[in-house]
Amino acid sequence: MATTPQGSGTTQSNIIDVTKMGNLSVRPDGSADVMNKLQAIIQRCPDGGAVYFPPGVYPITKSLDISTNCSMLGERGKSVISTRPVGKRGFFVFVTRKQMKKISFRGLVFEGGGIFLESGPHEQVTIRENIFRDFPLELAPSGRKTTFYERVSIFCSLGLTNSEIADNIFENSPDSYGAEIWGPITRVKFNRNYCYNIRQCLHTTSWGEARYSSAEFNYNVGLKLSRMGIEIQSTIDDAQIIGNYLAGWRNINPPEDGACAARYGYDCDSMGLSLAFGGLRAVIKDNVILGPSKRFGDSTEGGTSFGIELSTGAGSVTTNNYIVNMAPAIEAMYAKGRHVTKDNYMCGSPYATELGWNSRWSNSQNTFSANCSTIPWAKSLPPVPKRPF
Repeated sequence: MATTPQGSGTTQSNIIDVTKMGNLSVRPDGSADVMNKLQAIIQRCPDGGAVYFPPGVYPITKSLDISTNCSMLGERGKSVISTRPVGKRGFFVFVTRKQMKKISFRGLVFEGGGIFLESGPHEQVTIRENIFRDFPLELAPSGRKTTFYERVSIFCSLGLTNSEIADNIFENSPDSYGAEIWGPITRVKFNRNYCYNIRQCLHTTSWGEARYSSAEFNYNVGLKLSRMGIEIQSTIDDAQIIGNYLAGWRNINPPEDGACAARYGYDCDSMGLSLAFGGLRAVIKDNVILGPSKRFGDSTEGGTSFGIELSTGAGSVTTNNYIVNMAPAIEAMYAKGRHVTKDNYMCGSPYATELGWNSRWSNSQNTFSANCSTIPWAKSLPPVPKRPF
């Protein structure tokens, strides 16, 4: 048994140290595949327990199954679980095999593979202070074409409740996705995550007419993305989208844009916030979106570059957002019900805002200029956020 890792929320008596398990003990020196021993250790972990990975490198060649409510803990930035061989990366590090409740993934470095929350829906899942990096390219150097699922850091296929994905780093995986959350989303927090040089930070989707409630998507950072920052396609009432910083998009290259067009039927878009969810009473404020200066509709650069795409429902408010070089800055063609957009600041876009044909919208007191260099507020935007750890 191990000393309680700081902030794990578990007690010393129910934490298993993978380096202190007798014949099953592993050496985290990166020299050999430790998958079989780790799987045997995880199978011994009881409900409410945890497996602790001391600092080091743990190579694995196959996913590790979790069949109890057992948490996975490490030392932040130092406990590396590395999928091998590098040329065949793309499998998940952890796969849950039952509905989970009260489990955590904290302080781990996921190299080449992430977390698959299968067999849900899940409740009270915490994913915090992890690093996800070095996922495979869509077209690997060997010529192997990887699937979408091989490039997702966190994938939840059947819903989350009362859960938190926060303070994680998703980095240096140009074709990868941060988090994909499918199905019911109720009281979920996706906050303070740092996304750098990946394709998209977050995407949610649900189906049918069901409505969900009270999600937060706040204070995330997205830098050098090639598609979207945050895309919400789940019907969530009372959602918060506050204080996100999205900047420095990578231009979508022609092969990537062609693949996207073949999949979706239209050119890929670079968007800051795509809020196509019809939820009531959404609050979208204090977001900073600094665009790639694309021309609207220029297919050679991979489609359009929206700042905020709004399809939110009645009672929603979009205010005090700073949007630079996105075309359009705010697009609201498919929004429903009365929605207020006011006190937003926009510059450099070919045109400031497109409100479609919904006459019930209130659009007032927004500031726009075609020349950002002449606007005082454009010179006082917050600096680019630094990598948190």
